[in-house]
Amino acid sequence: MTEDVLTGRGIHARGWRSVFCTPKPPPFLGWAPMGGPACMTQQKRWATGLLEILFSKNSPILATLTAKLQFRQCLGYLYIVVWGLRSIPELCYAGLPPYCILTNTYFIPKISEPAIFIIGALFIIFNLYTLSEYLRSGLSIRTWWNNQRMARITSATAWLFGFLSVVVKLLGLSETVFEVTRKDQNTTDDGNDTDAGRFTFDESPVFVPATALVLVHLTALTMGLVGVQPSARGGYGSGLGEVICCAWVVLNFLPFVKGLVGKGKYGIPSSTLCKSSALAVLFVHLCRWASRGSLSFLRWTCSLQLLEPPIITVNTVLSLLAVDYPAHKLACYVSDDAGSPLTFYSLVEAAKFAKLWVPFCKKYDIPVRAPFQYFSIDLNSSSDVSSNFLRDWREMKDEYEQLSRRIEEAIQKSVPRDFTVELATFSKIERRNHPSIVKVIWENKDNLPNGVPRLLYVSREKRPKHPHHFKAGAMNVLTRVSGVMTNAPFMLNVDCDMFANNPQIVLHAMCLLLTSDKEREYAFVQCPQLMYGGLKDDPFGNQLIVMQEVCNLHVIIVLISTIFVTGVGGIQGPFYGGMGCFHRRKDIYGLLPIEAKIRGRNLSSVNGKSHDEVLHAKFGKSIVFTKSVDQILSGITAKTDNLHDLSSSLEAANQVAGCNYEHGTYWGTTVSDLDCLWFDF
Repeated sequence: MTEDVLTGRGIHARGWRSVFCTPKPPPFLGWAPMGGPACMTQQKRWATGLLEILFSKNSPILATLTAKLQFRQCLGYLYIVVWGLRSIPELCYAGLPPYCILTNTYFIPKISEPAIFIIGALFIIFNLYTLSEYLRSGLSIRTWWNNQRMARITSATAWLFGFLSVVVKLLGLSETVFEVTRKDQNTTDDGNDTDAGRFTFDESPVFVPATALVLVHLTALTMGLVGVQPSARGGYGSGLGEVICCAWVVLNFLPFVKGLVGKGKYGIPSSTLCKSSALAVLFVHLCRWASRGSLSFLRWTCSLQLLEPPIITVNTVLSLLAVDYPAHKLACYVSDDAGSPLTFYSLVEAAKFAKLWVPFCKKYDIPVRAPFQYFSIDLNSSSDVSSNFLRDWREMKDEYEQLSRRIEEAIQKSVPRDFTVELATFSKIERRNHPSIVKVIWENKDNLPNGVPRLLYVSREKRPKHPHHFKAGAMNVLTRVSGVMTNAPFMLNVDCDMFANNPQIVLHAMCLLLTSDKEREYAFVQCPQLMYGGLKDDPFGNQLIVMQEVCNLHVIIVLISTIFVTGVGGIQGPFYGGMGCFHRRKDIYGLLPIEAKIRGRNLSSVNGKSHDEVLHAKFGKSIVFTKSVDQILSGITAKTDNLHDLSSSLEAANQVAGCNYEHGTYWGTTVSDLDCLWFDF
């Protein structure tokens, strides 16, 4: 997410606008992580990266002062980059009720005081307002509660550790470590698994603060009800308000309360309990010490392959290859940072199946073109379809089941022997130490508009002593490789677990990008990020439904609303979400809107350097790639002769995928900033 926000901020800072595209049905559907550890890992990674942006030269504040990022757009960016900072005040407020009960002091006005109505009104209004947003989106009260609860849990766990990670890094004591989120699919098709929505735990230290917080609140409630409290100072001690607040926090952290008595993965590990108990005991003793007047500073006032299963990637690729758009104008690039032969084998098998799947989808106008989703509905007993369609449907389903079986066998055993020649490139390579690998899986040599789009595999070079910049580095490589292979003026990027749910999404996006008065205005078109296979009532609060639907109703009051994704469309446009986004290639190369108005940038001479020297200094030493960049920046339509034989560009593609290519260039600064999937069109 860090790279995505940086990319969007950089584009907006150059003066470009963006636009939100929300056709029906939803254009893309992705897979949200389930379970406590996976959710917390994802949120911690987001909080860490976003907070690093705030304290770097890429801060939205600096972009507003020195570039063309509008002030209101800056406020929108600031809202998300300070997620990690929010953990500190929220943790302090969460610790306030038990502190007051344990020290027999108060911070909530008494029932007899008029000021209690102010606090009560704020609490009720906030919760009723957020509840109304969920109800207007057609969601349940249970979904609203799960999202509110998970917000508090995330703040006390993942966001807190994200904040601490940034502090440690700023002090020079540690480096950022990229943690990949494991995405497990729900194994039950009927959705009736009673354990599917239960919160799970592991021995990660991220669960220690929240567990300690629950222990402190339970201790405070017990001592308050039993009456084991010091005498109140001035006759004013804790009361019903503090007890209600304490009970409210416990209710928000109910999964941790259940985890205290849970078993297996649903129970909090003993090591976490020991650490949390020590913190809770320390907090209680500090509170008791403070109640005796010995403590004065507490004063309160009240006025990767297993992570991304190959079959998921295969379904994403197949859904994109089958979109309603001329096939000879499309090229699909799959990035595999691990250099896995299993992933490559799965894509080769997928290409064979695509030759059957794509014509089938377009012949019968299939609405959902991810096979696993489409074949989840049984049509054998349906009387509303023709016999010819039903026969083709059965044949296609059998083919897909065979494809799935071959991939599963490759996972369990090994890639078939008759495939070993094609896998020679993958021999004796390590996940973090291997050369660049670029392979053309399917080429569409005849340029058939109704055929199967081009499919390419990309694994960039990785060496232990060279920083690879995680997802940003992979996106940069995909940009360069696609530039030397096909050099299309528009690009779509999606995650490998996000399939195209609307086959006409490319047409919708192109309508926005090619509108005459928007040609020089919109840099990218962002689609909503919605999830499939989500559990009922969103128990982990990560399906983002309200954030992307309700905000259409709040464009005017976006600055006072927590829902802002499309609301910022009234300013400079939505943020780049990292997936489901259509980009102009020229804006990724750093072109300014004013330069787009004159059909490109004049690079003939800068500081005495020739045209070619300027291009090489900024974009690297590849002659093939700099030529393709020149064509894009100058607004010249590239010839497509080389598209008949993509193999002729493999040498240049491997060069720009090397780990040393960016050294001494502008990549990552004014160019791009970007294991995903890249679509050239």
